[in-house]
Parts: sequence; structure tokens; C-alpha cells
Amino acid sequence: MIEEFQIGANGQLTQIGMVTAGSYPRTIIFDRNGKYVYVTNVHDDSISEYAIGSGGALTLIGTVGAGGTTPAAITLDATGQFAYVTLRDSNSVAEFSVGSDGTLTLLGTIATGSGTAPSGIATIH
Repeated sequence: MIEEFQIGANGQLTQIGMVTAGSYPRTIIFDRNGKYVYVTNVHDDSISEYAIGSGGALTLIGTVGAGGTTPAAITLDATGQFAYVTLRDSNSVAEFSVGSDGTLTLLGTIATGSGTAPSGIATIH
């Protein structure tokens, strides 16, 4: 589960809801336009895709296979057109295109080397 909160003017959190995620959600990232959220799910090797509604509530729009095992971190490129996910037990990084509707499409994977178990990734914006 993912708990949703709003941040008040004084910094106080107010819970606004809860949405279902995959098994063991780990990393959450927002797109640069504040329209979509992506969550890596470690134990079922997937990525949950959400639309951000008015007031910040999330609506699940889909779940996509991560392209390998144990997805850890996710990042978006500066254009918001591509996403990259580290796959710890596959020793690779999965590459995705981001559709105009916020859904991810797997393009392929890049090996990171045997035993590297990548757990973090960042792009320069």
C-alpha cells in the first residue's frame, strides 16, 4: 500500500488516502509535470503507474513488468520521455519509453556487469 499525504502551509501532513501497490513498493518518483507517479515493486518485479488527480489523489493506471528481477530505483530523463530502472538481481538497467498517457513501455535492458547489483540511478536535468 501507498499512503497519500498533503503538505499544509505550515508543513503539517494530512493523510488524503491510500492506494494499492505491488509487492514491496520501494522507490517512488514523480514526473516533471506532476501528472504521473511511478513505483518500483521489488517482490513482484513490476512498476506501478499512477495518475495524480485533483487534490493529489493517485489513481492506478497500470502495472508493467520491470524487464528483470528486483527493480530497485527509477529515474526519468530530463525530457520525461524515458524512464530507467535498476534491476538488482539481473545486474542491469531497464529502459522504458513514457507514453503521453503516462504508461511505460519496455525498450530493453543494458547489462551493468556481473555481481554489480545496481540499486541507485540518477539522470542530470
